Amino acid sequence: MSIELRGVTAGYVQDVPVVRNIDMHVPTKAIATVIGPNGSGKSTLLRSVVGQTPQTTGSIVVDGAEVRGVSAHRRVIEHRVAFVPQVANVFGPLTVMENLEVGGARVPRKQQRRRISELLDTYPDLAAKRRIRAESLSGGQRQLLALARALMTSPTTLLLDEPSAGLSPAMMDSMFDAVRNTRDLHDVTVLLVEQNAVQSLEISDFGVVLVAGELAMHGPARDILSDPTVGRLYLGAA
Repeated sequence: MSIELRGVTAGYVQDVPVVRNIDMHVPTKAIATVIGPNGSGKSTLLRSVVGQTPQTTGSIVVDGAEVRGVSAHRRVIEHRVAFVPQVANVFGPLTVMENLEVGGARVPRKQQRRRISELLDTYPDLAAKRRIRAESLSGGQRQLLALARALMTSPTTLLLDEPSAGLSPAMMDSMFDAVRNTRDLHDVTVLLVEQNAVQSLEISDFGVVLVAGELAMHGPARDILSDPTVGRLYLGAA
């Protein structure tokens, strides 16, 4: 369930890298937050791990297995990697139950039913809305549904791109609690990108700072939070 990147360079256009020579390690069942200015390559880093962004150099190892050259589809099925993008992460016209069923489309029917029951027990807000269309949910409920849908395949690695985007402060707190509880209850390793850096680092074990596509800092979240330069530039500290 650990994630390790060794000298990873990745980008959308050949010979135009977005992230360069990234070395980082997220231990099993840890939460790691990636922060940095806009355009620094944070989302590209996530997409390289899930296989949606071409990797030109280096090695990506998920739970001990090298996944370079492995398709995004196979990473989900064979290496149990789940990814929740920032936008278009639920199907609006479908109900909560139908979204979960789509998330578990490749799971045997009996196992799918059991997994939906487990997730609705874990997230009672969704259970109360199970017959409601996703487009009628609040922003926080939609994000929670996107998280639950990603968990339908019982992943061991979970990648989240801006899970608190557009949420109210109260909903933001609930979302970060959900991320932490997801790690604890479902035994997943979590790598997330966040603009709300302080709150995300506070629930994290590790932090990663990207600047202009390069690794500026990587270490325990408490060290990132207490670093005066990081605080001044990225955390809103005086």
